[in-house]
Amino acid sequence: MRGALSTPLGDVLASVFFLGLGFGGVDFSLISLLVRTRTSGRGRRLSVTNAGYGLGAVIGPLLLVVVRPHNFRLLYVAIAISVVYSPGQPGTHRTTAYGLNIAAASSW
Repeated sequence: MRGALSTPLGDVLASVFFLGLGFGGVDFSLISLLVRTRTSGRGRRLSVTNAGYGLGAVIGPLLLVVVRPHNFRLLYVAIAISVVYSPGQPGTHRTTAYGLNIAAASSW
């Protein structure tokens, strides 16, 4: 007899748990990075960052409804192109060994 967590539902729940844990880690890391920036305007930067998460939480499901399940490849290609070609702030492409854009975070 199989246990309740050995069903596909258990696999999905475990996957969602680890996905949420990963996104929580990214959110915590980004907030920690922004807290260490210049004090003037720090609250505004944190608010804009959290607003971006909220906007993504609303727009993400809407994009899935618009493209429908048979066009997911098109959605992934569009997202990849927008990430690669999105313009950053001019002159803020100095990175560290870990790939963090320190110049952009400290110049806000």
